[in-house]
Amino acid sequence: MSGAYQVGFGAAQDFVTRRALLWNGSAASVIDLQPDGFIRSDATGISAAGQVGWGDLPTATGFARHATLWRGSAASFIDLHPYLSGLGIPFDESIAYGIDDNGVIVGAAYKYDDGEGIPRAYAVLWTPVPEPNTCALLTLGFALSLIGYRRRGSVCLQRTVVLIRPRNERRL
Repeated sequence: MSGAYQVGFGAAQDFVTRRALLWNGSAASVIDLQPDGFIRSDATGISAAGQVGWGDLPTATGFARHATLWRGSAASFIDLHPYLSGLGIPFDESIAYGIDDNGVIVGAAYKYDDGEGIPRAYAVLWTPVPEPNTCALLTLGFALSLIGYRRRGSVCLQRTVVLIRPRNERRL
């Protein structure tokens, strides 16, 4: 639950057709988060940064569960599973369990045959990275703040030095 919003799933009696849902207190407010092309989904976590969960993508042998991120609608869906490819393990499935207000997502990734016939589960943390344009603006803002800091001079610097000086040290 985040604010007045909640996430979960809705399903037929057989639970096979479950769909990720977002709502705000009443059935009339329900938003279906089911991504296009997925056969099932569930929303498991919510924060100010979005909603997370999983979706089952059909495969030749059944389905593959993929960690998902939404920002209030099915159209905003992001498949998080491809972002695991840089870890060097070809994961079979993934699930996102929670998200904090900064957009950091916790979840799990699964490799069902590690060569020894043993299924393995791994804890996963997806961390948002600003887009290049955002990085450029942040760098520019930081540079401008340094220029402003230099103009104000030593007042702030002196305060910092005084705050970290040990009590028994004498000032010369």
